[in-house]
Amino acid sequence: MLKFESMALPCTFVGFSSKDILYYRLMCAWKEHEHIDFNFCDCQLHKELRSEDERYIKAQCRARLDMAGTYVLLIGDNTRYKHRYVLWEVEVAIEKRCRLIGVNIDNWRYMNPATCPPYLPERRCDLCYVFTTDRRVGT
Repeated sequence: MLKFESMALPCTFVGFSSKDILYYRLMCAWKEHEHIDFNFCDCQLHKELRSEDERYIKAQCRARLDMAGTYVLLIGDNTRYKHRYVLWEVEVAIEKRCRLIGVNIDNWRYMNPATCPPYLPERRCDLCYVFTTDRRVGT
């Protein structure tokens, strides 16, 4: 199976609650796996920022968000309560006119009102994508 060249893909910034980082890492693993047809041009920060300085963290994230044409938000059970960075990232993505994609990681096929941040549907975010770890390789 051939993978697309990343040059042809819009740069994508993936936002998530720190609790959900394993799902982001799984997306990266799928991207690297030769038998899984999944690709995205990742413009996420390449290393964890070891800082408590909110302005510094947001400046670093904004530099990466400025490269993005698409913002994907992994929606887990506590995402709707993450205002300090997740809401801010969404606002920056909207300001930049990025395509917004919400990805449920709780196996819901539609917007789950218990987990979806209330600001996404009103921003006309593409929702209802289901993220599952049940990927069968080679089938």
